[in-house]
Amino acid sequence: MTYFRGILRLVGLASVTVAIWFGPVLPAQSSWANDVPSAKPQIESYAKLVYRTYKDCLSRVRALEKSIQALLETPDEPSLKRARESWLTARAAYGQSEAFRFYGGPIDYYDPARDVEGP
Repeated sequence: MTYFRGILRLVGLASVTVAIWFGPVLPAQSSWANDVPSAKPQIESYAKLVYRTYKDCLSRVRALEKSIQALLETPDEPSLKRARESWLTARAAYGQSEAFRFYGGPIDYYDPARDVEGP
């Protein structure tokens, strides 16, 4: 038993000695890992763009809902004109968001293995 303790102490001491002598010589991280570009900034930028676009769509649709409600409450020419203008602005914002639907995301996703569309 004492023999094994002595060997374990010797192995432990040798390991510490090797770490002290060669630790500063060995690089902490390989140099190529520092040069690999990250896609994170592009992904974050794209996510912010999509978020802002959908947020704009939502605010314009809410304005459209209000103008339609006003038209229903007071069906006259000025409220009809406001409803039409609201529809055109909401449609323009939605048109910008349509491009996000065609990238295989959660809205128009198609799984050929299961022949399933959508989320």
